Amino acid sequence: MLASLSWQVSNEKAYGSANPRVTLDWDNPGFGHGFASMVILRFFNESHYMFVYWLMGAFFDDLETLTLAVGIVRSFESLGSCLSFGIGASQLSPMVSLVIAFAMFGLTIPATSYVVFLVPERPLHLRKGEDGSTSEEETSPVAVSKAIEASDAPHP
Repeated sequence: MLASLSWQVSNEKAYGSANPRVTLDWDNPGFGHGFASMVILRFFNESHYMFVYWLMGAFFDDLETLTLAVGIVRSFESLGSCLSFGIGASQLSPMVSLVIAFAMFGLTIPATSYVVFLVPERPLHLRKGEDGSTSEEETSPVAVSKAIEASDAPHP
């Protein structure tokens, strides 16, 4: 992701300093650079969504808690989108917008890395009891292998 953002910064630097101004169309030279970097950025964006939801699923087995966590994450995504659209609507140059995006992504790397190292080696089942307390049960490897065998078996 950092390499892709760096590539986009170099593209923007080249586009911003070109004389006459660059307009990208299918048959113009340089179209592939701009198009490929945007496709890669979109791929990373969608991969990021899948990764975040996988992380949340690794921590929560209770549907109620998982729903709450997804709602909190989605509210932060909405806040980020709001800020992004506000920056995009202002009269800032595209390079400034790109540098802000690069910096914001860089700020999230330490926290994301920390959360990744918290993912349990084996799934933990966090169950909410009838009294509202949560209990933690570790899934045994034998139970996991039996569940996999049962799901792979032919169904009548």
